[in-house]
Formats: sequence, C-alpha cells, structure tokens
Amino acid sequence: MQIHDGQTKTIGGYECTKATCFFRGTPIVAYFSTEIPIQFGPWKFKNLPGLIMELSTLSPTYNTTWRVEQIIYPFKNREFGRDINVPKKRITLKEEIEIEEKNFRESDEQSRAMLPEGVTMEESKRVRIDVEKIYEWEK
Repeated sequence: MQIHDGQTKTIGGYECTKATCFFRGTPIVAYFSTEIPIQFGPWKFKNLPGLIMELSTLSPTYNTTWRVEQIIYPFKNREFGRDINVPKKRITLKEEIEIEEKNFRESDEQSRAMLPEGVTMEESKRVRIDVEKIYEWEK
C-alpha cells in the first residue's frame, strides 16, 4: 500500500489518511486512522498503521465501498441479542473456490445434457467480476 500523507478525510469523527494499492488486479483505496492504532481492516486488508475506516474498490466491473459506521468497544456479542454461529468445519478460500468452480462446471454439463438433439452450446467461460481476479495460488 502507498500512503498519501497529505490526503485525509474525517470518518466517524476520526481523521483518516488515504492509502492506495492494486490488489490482484483491482485498484483499492483505503482510509485509516492512526488515532486507533490497530492494524486491522475488512476482509484481507490490514497492516496499515491504524484501523481501516473505509475501503473502496475502483474497478470497471465491480465497485464496492466498506465504511465503519460505529465502533463498539469493548465488543460484547450479547448487545445484538443473539450469538454468532461459527461454522464447525472451516475450509480455505482455495477449497471454497474449487467447490464453486466444480458446481459451475456441473451446472454447465447438466444444461448441455438437456439440450434437444442436434443443438449445441458453446462452453461457458467463467469470468471473475469480484475484487480478486487472480488468487495467490494462481500466480
């Protein structure tokens, strides 16, 4: 990430500094606050010298913005009136993507099997439109 010291804005009452990077083919803009010296942020983003308060993707196919609305400290799950269910078995992102791609291929094969005789269908090409266009294991 490249930090832009002179570019700041206020988010939730905290002065935040701009940082930019390219993450697996997608331009990213983050605003972090050193007033909260926690190297944390949404999804896979962290390691800035303060809490990431806003993160935006700048992509022609997939734009999204994540912004802190409220900071609850110390956090007590009971404030929401329910427990958060944690899955019993965790899988890696690679395993999840492999399952997703297998399901896509199977769906494509089922569609082909239902075509009337003599009708053909081009093989579907899966295009990633989300933030990660290339995963770390595909480099």
